[in-house]
Amino acid sequence: TSTRVFREMSCLTNVKEDIKMNNKGENSETKRHDRKVRDFDDILKYVGGWGPFQYLLCLIFCPFNMFYGYVNLSPILILFTPPHWCQVPEMTNITMELRKQLTIPLDASVPGGFSQCMQYAANWTKVISENLKTPDPSWPVEKCQSGWEYPLEDFHRSVTVQFDWVCNDAWIPAFSQSVFFFGAIPGMLFFGWFSDTYGRLPTIMITNMIALVAGIATPFVTGHFSFITLRFVMGLAYNTCFTGPYVLVLEFVEGSKKTLVGNLGLAIFFTLSGLVQPLVMRLLGDWRLFSWVIFSQIGLVVFLPIVLPESCRWLIAKGKAEKAVKILKKMAKMNKKEVPDFIYDDLISLANEKENKANTSHSYTYLDLFKNAKMRRITLLAMMLWMLTSLVFDTTARNVTNLNFNIYTSFIITVALEIPADLLSIVSQ
Repeated sequence: TSTRVFREMSCLTNVKEDIKMNNKGENSETKRHDRKVRDFDDILKYVGGWGPFQYLLCLIFCPFNMFYGYVNLSPILILFTPPHWCQVPEMTNITMELRKQLTIPLDASVPGGFSQCMQYAANWTKVISENLKTPDPSWPVEKCQSGWEYPLEDFHRSVTVQFDWVCNDAWIPAFSQSVFFFGAIPGMLFFGWFSDTYGRLPTIMITNMIALVAGIATPFVTGHFSFITLRFVMGLAYNTCFTGPYVLVLEFVEGSKKTLVGNLGLAIFFTLSGLVQPLVMRLLGDWRLFSWVIFSQIGLVVFLPIVLPESCRWLIAKGKAEKAVKILKKMAKMNKKEVPDFIYDDLISLANEKENKANTSHSYTYLDLFKNAKMRRITLLAMMLWMLTSLVFDTTARNVTNLNFNIYTSFIITVALEIPADLLSIVSQ
């Protein structure tokens, strides 16, 4: 998050009180002070941009970093495909290693050396009766006939295991993730508009409730269609469920502390979310229990209106100065700041001006981001940088399933890299 540079403010001079009307109805008033509040950043110097109020907001913001980690990282474990091979029911009474050696043809391209989708077509009753220890090279090969085996003593039961989304159905896990990210496109466009129209707080509540409902409902799916549908629903809330509170909290923080607040929560709590997920999954051993445990925590958002204020910037832009003043007075009280009354008067005047301007000017749309060369350049660069940053992170995090290494250990190591990355971004400012 870039550090905002505050404009220099001139000293308060020549402040005079308005003279009330005298008994004869004469109107006379003195020259009023120059306006000191021209935007919301100006008022932070008076009510305090870094104090107990901001400390409390940072504390409230911490769980959203955890929730973001659940939404973003949990699919890596939920969709994990463990080693697998064809199941041959007739051979279940012998050891796993001997069963693989007898029933599964070799495949050097697969980790472990045995085919994942093919089996020998043999008379297994005869094989058992003759007590064979090695397969006959003349045996024909066929596709799996009775499902698959998974070494779940070393791994957890994922949704891929439950529905056998392997071999011919191996496209389903990857496609479900594509649908998830596809859902984020209309989700962010819609909730961006919704946030500007109805407020930041309702947007945060709704997007997190969507993540909660989708996360709790997903373990009840009966097949790939319902699973993919719920992945799309979860995608609608993706990013906005985190960027909403992220931006709201940063609005109340002075420019010099924005980088600290924006990255410290990610470094500690997003990373903590990633570190505990593989441990919880390994402990529970089942993706359904795992989903219920982590996503039920998002239910804490029902208490959000009690502890998190609405965006004062949004209130000012909508002409709701009285609500903004109420929040700012509470903010000043917590930060032990004495604020002159005329500062609040300036804020009310600013809100009225913005409301009048909004009523007389045309409504802005996403197309306005591309109308002039400067704005178009900024928009395209921001889109490209955000895309590249997301691509690097997602590629690194989601590639852990392709490493020939313990999934839980590699997951923890990969997520732990977030700590030095975020801390360095804070120090470098």
